Amino acid sequence: MPSQSLKPLIIYTTASGLLIVLASLSSWTAFLYCFALSPLLVAQDQGHAYWHLALAGILPFALWTFFTGFSGFPLVNYLGWLLFLVAAPLWGRQRSFLGFLFLLVSAEALPYYSFINNDWQLSLGAELAQIEWLAPSFTLLGLFGHSLLILLSNLLFSFLIPQIMAKKLSIGLLLSFLFFTGLPVLFSLMADGSNASYLIPQGNFDHLIGADQFLARMSFFIAFFLLLFALVRKLLPQNNSDDRFT
Repeated sequence: MPSQSLKPLIIYTTASGLLIVLASLSSWTAFLYCFALSPLLVAQDQGHAYWHLALAGILPFALWTFFTGFSGFPLVNYLGWLLFLVAAPLWGRQRSFLGFLFLLVSAEALPYYSFINNDWQLSLGAELAQIEWLAPSFTLLGLFGHSLLILLSNLLFSFLIPQIMAKKLSIGLLLSFLFFTGLPVLFSLMADGSNASYLIPQGNFDHLIGADQFLARMSFFIAFFLLLFALVRKLLPQNNSDDRFT
C-alpha cells in the first residue's frame, strides 16, 4: 500500500487519540468520549490493511496512557479492537456494528471476571461517572450500560463524519446520535434519585450492581457467538458459505 494512502489513517487515529486525551482531562470534557472513537471506526471502514489498522490503533490508547501519567495501558480495550478488526470482514457491515459494541463492552467487563487488573482497562462508563449529577442514571443503567451508550454514540457519529465532510447531513441520524448521547441525562432527570450515589465498582463481579452483571454476561454471550460465527464462516469453503446459515 502506498505511503500516501496511510495519511488519512494517521490523521484519524491521531484525532481519536487527542479526543480521548481531552476527554480524560476533567468531568467537564468527559462527554468527548461519546465520539472520541469515531475516527477509528471511520479509518476501519476505509479498507486499510489489517496490520496498518492494528498498529495505528495503538496510538489513541498510547496517548491516553502517556497523558494520564502511565497509570496503566488499556490492553483489554486494544485486544477487543484487534478482535473486531479480524472478524469485521467476515461478519459483514451490519453484524460488525454489533461486534464493535459487544466486543468492547466485553473487554471492559473482563477484569471483573478474571485475574486481569483494572490498570489494563479504560472504562468509558467510569470516565463518564466523573460527572456527579449523572449518578442517578448510573444506579439504573450501571457502568456497562453507560459504556454501551458511549460506544453506540461513537458508532452513530462515525456515520455522521463522512456526511459532515460531504455536507450532506442526515437529520434523522443526527437526532439518533443526540438521543443516545443524551440518554444518561434523561435518566438522571427522570430517576427519583436526589440522594442517589454511585460508587465505581472495584475488584470482582460481586461488586457490580445487577444491571452491570446482566449486561456483562449478555455481552460475553453475544461476543462469543459473533466470534464463533466469524470462525465458521472463515473455515467454510467459499462456495458453501451461504449467508442464510452463517
